[in-house]
Amino acid sequence: GAASGLGREALEMLARSGQVRLIVAVVRNSSLQDLAASLEEQGIASYVRLEAVDLAEPNSIDLLIGRLSDLPRVDVLINNAGLFMDRRESNSIGIEKQMMVNYFAPRRLTLGLWDLLLRSSHPRVLNLTSRLHRRGRIDLERFASQTESQDSIAYSGAAEYANSKLALTAWTCGLARRTGSSVTLISQHPGVYATGITRRLAAPLR
Repeated sequence: GAASGLGREALEMLARSGQVRLIVAVVRNSSLQDLAASLEEQGIASYVRLEAVDLAEPNSIDLLIGRLSDLPRVDVLINNAGLFMDRRESNSIGIEKQMMVNYFAPRRLTLGLWDLLLRSSHPRVLNLTSRLHRRGRIDLERFASQTESQDSIAYSGAAEYANSKLALTAWTCGLARRTGSSVTLISQHPGVYATGITRRLAAPLR
């Protein structure tokens, strides 16, 4: 989630500090190329390792986790990528894409990198969520059947976005309780900014 918006600002700020090594996963190849060119132009490309990933596809996430296995440790994992959609779309295995990108992807990536996080002296995971999680509702029966055809169910992008952020918030808090103090887990609403997602939300929800 570092090709634009808050992720891009955070990436450039951290890279300019020259004190950290950043591994950044970018969804679209065109965005990756544009980001690489911008970092090179700013003279901070040497601090950043760019990786391509499709967060809507579990297999792509697993491949990324495999490529990152060469790291000595992960000190901080920031799950910043988010997706808002006006109409229902599913990934290759039938999971609704908003729920996949906003909840299942950060969950899969966090658990896949857990051993590397435990190698750090003070590991942290920051999951960027949204205050809209308060509007969310987890229907466990429907949640468990994400792969089933739901064409007959009216689709609300805003409702599904809120549901996905509620799922991420609840999972983060639950994982923190189960793992104790081994890894600091943070679920954070970043505030309201003119990002690609907020521009697409209805005015009362921004």
